[in-house]
Amino acid sequence: VVRAASPVLLRVIVLGAFFIYCTTIVMYPRPNVITCTVRVWLREIGFSLTYGALMLKTWRISVIFRVKSAKAVKITDASLLKRLGVIVMIFSVFLSIRTLVAPPVVIVARTADDLKAYLCRTDWWDHSFTTRE
Repeated sequence: VVRAASPVLLRVIVLGAFFIYCTTIVMYPRPNVITCTVRVWLREIGFSLTYGALMLKTWRISVIFRVKSAKAVKITDASLLKRLGVIVMIFSVFLSIRTLVAPPVVIVARTADDLKAYLCRTDWWDHSFTTRE
């Protein structure tokens, strides 16, 4: 059962989830340009690892069950990891462009109690990534 669950891809899913959860740790100190940039990178790379691995595991099962012949289809973890690498590279290219063209900016906002709050500004890049996800 464990071998059929593809432990390598399960570890990749856990790594991606760890990256996503690390965004809260990165944002604990007062935000600055570096922490805002790291937050975006961790969130998007974590998403691509987690959901990319889930999608590829599902795709492999789909291919295996859609075969109409008696011939066994073998899709290895290595071939899935190569495809996952392509997914992560696509996200990395978009993130690099986003970081170079419009680096994250820290803004000062006011709370309901009129206290200062330092926040990473959300712009259309963030919304475009959310839409793509």
